[in-house]
Amino acid sequence: MAAYLISDATARDVGAFESRRARGAASIPRYGGPVKAVERVRAPCAVATVEFPYRERAWPWYLSPEYDGAPRTGAEAGRAPGQGGSGL
Repeated sequence: MAAYLISDATARDVGAFESRRARGAASIPRYGGPVKAVERVRAPCAVATVEFPYRERAWPWYLSPEYDGAPRTGAEAGRAPGQGGSGL
């Protein structure tokens, strides 16, 4: 069953936000994803959905050191009111 990670964020610092977004996206292929990634950006907001083939690929990426740096840096870059995943 596919697993989805959904991110909804508002940029406070556009440069830092873009850097965070790039680091997170670059780490996805190492964990077998994405099957599909959809992103909608309407400055200063962005919503992204990443589909992994199954939970066993999505969860290790979400907990990975490569992705872990993105949310920590993101606190200065922007605010994410909600994150979640189907099947996670």
